[in-house]
Amino acid sequence: MWGSTSNGKCGLGPIVNREECFASVPTRVMVGAEDRRIKKLSCGAMHSAIITEAGQLYLFGCGDGGRLGLGEGRYDTLFTPTPVSSIPGLNGEKIATVSCGNSTTILATEIIREVGASEEDVQKQRHLAGGRVFVAGSRNVLGKQCDSFTQLTEFRSGSNGSESIAAVPIKQVSAGYMHSVLVSAEGELFCFGHNKGGCCGLPTPQLFVEHPTSVRFLYSSPTNIGLGRKAYQSTTFNQRNASFAVNGRIEGNGVNKSSCTQQESQPWLEVDLGRTAVIESVIVWNRTDIPQDKNLPRDHYTSRLFPFWVMIGKDPFQQIANAVSLKENLRSAVCKARFADDKRASTWRCPAQSQGRYVRIQLEGYNSLSIAEIEIYGYWGLTKGVGRVSYATAGRDVTVAVVRPNNDPKDLESFYKRATYSDAMNADILRQLESFTAEYDKFGRGEVLQEAARKKACCICGRGNLQDLCEACILYNSYSQPIAAMPPAVGGRRRRLRSISDFLLLSNKPDLDPIVVPQVKRPSKWEVRKKNFLEMLKVTNLFRVKRTGYVSPKEALSADPAAIMETLKYVDHIDEKKMETLMNDRTGGGSVAGSSLGLGDASLAGVLNSTSGPAAVTERKGKNMKMAEETDDGQSVIPESIGDSVVPLERQQKRHGYGPNEPLKEGDLLPTGHVVKPAFPKSIVQQIEESDEFKEMRKEQRKMLRKANRRDKKGAKVAVTAT
Repeated sequence: MWGSTSNGKCGLGPIVNREECFASVPTRVMVGAEDRRIKKLSCGAMHSAIITEAGQLYLFGCGDGGRLGLGEGRYDTLFTPTPVSSIPGLNGEKIATVSCGNSTTILATEIIREVGASEEDVQKQRHLAGGRVFVAGSRNVLGKQCDSFTQLTEFRSGSNGSESIAAVPIKQVSAGYMHSVLVSAEGELFCFGHNKGGCCGLPTPQLFVEHPTSVRFLYSSPTNIGLGRKAYQSTTFNQRNASFAVNGRIEGNGVNKSSCTQQESQPWLEVDLGRTAVIESVIVWNRTDIPQDKNLPRDHYTSRLFPFWVMIGKDPFQQIANAVSLKENLRSAVCKARFADDKRASTWRCPAQSQGRYVRIQLEGYNSLSIAEIEIYGYWGLTKGVGRVSYATAGRDVTVAVVRPNNDPKDLESFYKRATYSDAMNADILRQLESFTAEYDKFGRGEVLQEAARKKACCICGRGNLQDLCEACILYNSYSQPIAAMPPAVGGRRRRLRSISDFLLLSNKPDLDPIVVPQVKRPSKWEVRKKNFLEMLKVTNLFRVKRTGYVSPKEALSADPAAIMETLKYVDHIDEKKMETLMNDRTGGGSVAGSSLGLGDASLAGVLNSTSGPAAVTERKGKNMKMAEETDDGQSVIPESIGDSVVPLERQQKRHGYGPNEPLKEGDLLPTGHVVKPAFPKSIVQQIEESDEFKEMRKEQRKMLRKANRRDKKGAKVAVTAT
């Protein structure tokens, strides 16, 4: 080792504590008394770590903050490589990797492949064991103080780290200045610590990440997105509905632990994920029971599942179970696969970027469909990320990750199509790489992809939903006419994205309709006060001014009694022949004389009773018109000369509204020729004086005057006494 030897970080011995030393040339360091061979070395800011070939850990340097993991309260400085005797929870596992940061130390154990047995020993499965992570260091980086090595058991996922997931095997660790990164065996990147400038791959508003959180935009390990989702099937046998196929139990020992349909033609089972997802693989677990009847073959139940089809679609499939519906479903599916071999678990690796919401299992022939479990592994959204991470390192507020190369031809074609459709300049860059030479010869600069996008077949978003359009489709849809009118590039090639943006920004814009904004004159102080005063009057309702020039019904009747009597007298002296002629022309009941003289439908008897009383009745001198008089039996006596044209007095009062019990209304025509109208308004001063507000104000003024007089009298008495 060489460089600064302060705090013993080069492991040269206690001499560096007595004298200032500096190793300008590489100097050999003894690792233990046996001088063990090492396979891993990491240097931090103030300490270093070594892993031997036997998987033993040695630490040396400054122990401030507990970075050496010596134990609670032990912050000693080690000047030579010292083995870590015991780590709680290590259980004899070998340490595979270690990383020293500014004030932390992170290590991971070795990953081994184990062969385990599932429940009831029905299926042997290979899985990864080990890869556990232990940390030691200060609280400001780890979120908690770790004086000794502590295992990380809680991992998070989601856009903001809200979903808790089980611990995953870690193959590589890196401790930075104020944050740390972990790389899982499957290539998933986890970050935790200070998120300054988004160095942890999470939104910048989240300043600190307490638990290791997955960076999903790079790669996220596929999860069983079909667990507990809505499922339904063509028919149901013995109450074994489709929910038994998405409950997370794969043993399938008997019909009671699996879903089952009736025996029918092409039965099916469908899982609705609830939203669009990228599906990576589908695993169909078959039932495992054996018939009790020895005359039946051992695969009597398990062979019922084969052959069958697995289909992925963006829209629901047909609900009918027959051969015709199977053909239609296969035609409308995004991707599909057929399985014919009798297996315990049938695994389908879906094509790259297989997007869908509905997953259907449907038999080819006539039988009952029985499934123990359906596992659908994928990612929510429209893309599955950039790729798996092979190596990552954490620096000072920065993280660098290396993504594994992808050699799948379908993935390479999908990546090229998406990059080229977004911007034609990407085709000029990718054509220089040998991996994309065939794709450039096939798709060029994206002219074919742009034509397909116009037919609702975009290679990025698929044009399935207007709310899920990609940025390229939004651009081409919003400015379709200007882009179509834009001349092509040199040689008729498709223009780059920057050229399209420059053309749209510099092109002539349509003339805008001028909007004339009227000039608002600033009101004067007097106008403002006047406006406020009028608003106050509206709120308080002090002045309710009525229209002038009208008379009330009482004032109209009492305006000129002589004129009313003269009119009545004139009615009594009507020519007898004229009255008979009018009565002969009358077809219905009612008062003919009143209507012919311009008196409207008003009854003369009602007017007399309501205005002049019995005096007007005694002055009538007509020969043929006599008022009805009450007889002893309470009935009216009608003159024979009038005939059927005279209406009783009670009916006239109710009909015409001029009786003593029914008051006059506005707009009624009186015998004097007057029209009943609203009363004369009172003056403004009179209304103010009669209002309740004015009376209350006057009371307050009187009280204030009385108080003022008392104070004046009291002050005069005090002045006289002082004098």
